[in-house]
Amino acid sequence: LRPIDIVFESLDRVDGSASFAFGPTKALASVSGPIQVRLPAEQPSKATFEVLARPLSGISDTDAKSFSTVLRTLLVPCLVLTQNPRTLIQLVVQSLTSTTPNQDPSLAAAFINASSLALLQASAFPMLGVVCAAAVGHIKRHHSEPELNSERFLLDPNAQEIRECDAVGCVAVMFRSRNTSSLR
Repeated sequence: LRPIDIVFESLDRVDGSASFAFGPTKALASVSGPIQVRLPAEQPSKATFEVLARPLSGISDTDAKSFSTVLRTLLVPCLVLTQNPRTLIQLVVQSLTSTTPNQDPSLAAAFINASSLALLQASAFPMLGVVCAAAVGHIKRHHSEPELNSERFLLDPNAQEIRECDAVGCVAVMFRSRNTSSLR
């Protein structure tokens, strides 16, 4: 497991921000809200939750927009959006690495963890739980003698280990309290 680095940032004009890194794989997340929402996006019974994923440089491409949708789907179950109807909670996640979360499962995990930490730091809206993530890989070695076959799972594989894996992915889990009250 590569060194984990967690920093609660103090970015200007946001309600919460944090960076999360697995070694050199790093993501920065910021949360603003509840804030005024644009009229077309306003929802009368709950807050609008918007997620924007940004690459290290340039503009967001299809991969970034696709991962924004995945990240939103992962995080919505841990948020109580009905407490602040007709408002916007905006999460912006920036890669501080040259890969994309769709290419690198460790960056996807860093995006998820940075997002959860930024949401916790904002604490302007209730949460039901916290989502944590890690990258995993599977290596299976075939030998001519069946008893020499081997397989193993890797937690947080680096770039070299990812090339050796026959399967890689990101596993995310929501941790929540047994009682139904929200985290604050």
